[in-house]
Amino acid sequence: MKTYTEEFKKTIVELYEAGNKTKSELAREYGTSEVNVNTYETFNEAKLAIFEFIESWYNNNRIHSSINYKTPNEKYKEYIEKLGVQDELRRCISEGFEGFELYFQPIYNPENDCLAGSEALIRWNSRKYGFMGPDRFIPLLEDSALIIPLGKWIIDNAARTCNKWITNIPTFVMHINLSFIQIVKSNIIKDVIENIGRYSASNNHYIFEVTETIEMDQMPAVDRVFKEFIKNG
Repeated sequence: MKTYTEEFKKTIVELYEAGNKTKSELAREYGTSEVNVNTYETFNEAKLAIFEFIESWYNNNRIHSSINYKTPNEKYKEYIEKLGVQDELRRCISEGFEGFELYFQPIYNPENDCLAGSEALIRWNSRKYGFMGPDRFIPLLEDSALIIPLGKWIIDNAARTCNKWITNIPTFVMHINLSFIQIVKSNIIKDVIENIGRYSASNNHYIFEVTETIEMDQMPAVDRVFKEFIKNG
């Protein structure tokens, strides 16, 4: 018994093999109910019709389940939207990091219920898209390497804030998240040392964390960065 996937693949192959056939030949094989052959002279002029047919077949035959299937048209729209958001991110970064803010999530010491530090969290409120959650825009920053300039800005602003807070809480520690992209595609050691070096807070007031769950300890570039962090205290 053929599966929907097998039938779908067979249909696509048949459509493209029909490349040089005439309207009458296509009409005999597919029928006007499936492909409107009257709107073009040959199948080579019917890329849009092919796409619409694929879309229609997919919508009519896909298996309904808990999996979130996406049609070709949905994927295309998603891709265009992704490019638009990346363009807006690029513009905001180039124009003084417009719309970006750091929120500081407090970290308490459970032994004395006192503030021990905070975690710096990046947020973005776009003029074009409004407030967008980090789960949406951070992957786009990483895909385009825009996370590298933004990451420097985050380190600098978090360090400036930490430098203010240690005057009231001498043991205060600022937690700063680093992207895997920053580690493998930039000189992250240099960026960290330069940015925290602008302020008087010593290195023990900072904890840098990498949130990715991949096996980073098996990557030479990551191992080198970790060793440099240890070396620089």
